[in-house]
Amino acid sequence: MTTTLAPPDVRTAPHPAAPRPIDLFDPPGLERTPADALERIRVQAPEFQKWFRTTGTVSLFAARSLVTLPYPRRFGLWEACSLPLPYVWMTNRLFVIQWREGERTRTLLAEPSDYELGANTPFIARALRRAPGGEERASRHVFTRHGTVLEHLAAMAIAPADVDYLAFDHLHTQDIRRLVGTNGAAADLGHADTPVPPLFPNAQLIVQRDELEHVRRVHPFQQRFHQSWTYDDLREDRLLLTDG
Repeated sequence: MTTTLAPPDVRTAPHPAAPRPIDLFDPPGLERTPADALERIRVQAPEFQKWFRTTGTVSLFAARSLVTLPYPRRFGLWEACSLPLPYVWMTNRLFVIQWREGERTRTLLAEPSDYELGANTPFIARALRRAPGGEERASRHVFTRHGTVLEHLAAMAIAPADVDYLAFDHLHTQDIRRLVGTNGAAADLGHADTPVPPLFPNAQLIVQRDELEHVRRVHPFQQRFHQSWTYDDLREDRLLLTDG
């Protein structure tokens, strides 16, 4: 994907305050049995619902499909499906959420996957190389591309500079260098002598500190599902680290 952007529109207004943690549920742990934990959640969930209603209302929630691809059934459904099928079809979707904060509209993009770079994940790249007809043919015929993140935002009249937050449910398969930018050159992304500029110049990626450390030093058994080498030179000021 080749993306050409105008000079970034960097805001002079202060960035929004860091998100508040949700502390209405017990932290994860092994002190309770799964059954006891379930009972606690049933008690705490109504209190969370009442609190959540007081935090405001979103002004926009939109879902847009990015790419549809085969995913191993044994990973996606495990024993919930008894059909002898090796793959299920999975669609990665972008979620756009907006809300008012004072006089400003804030925008969060959830799951803004750069799926072209995601194909370099070792597990996916290996499957493409082994596909009948070769990697290029498999990539062309196996993946159904519905649109990029920038294409969907343009159709919604949302500029990249208007995005405040990015978030993923987890960083499995994600290469986020083009989203948040790098400090140094990245020849594989077409920046042989200059840093990669962030696609969203005013946005911060909300990510748990523990997960970021895990991705940067992933266990060898999990390495095939991550692109750890792409996290070495990220723009740290574009990361909003959370704990707990």
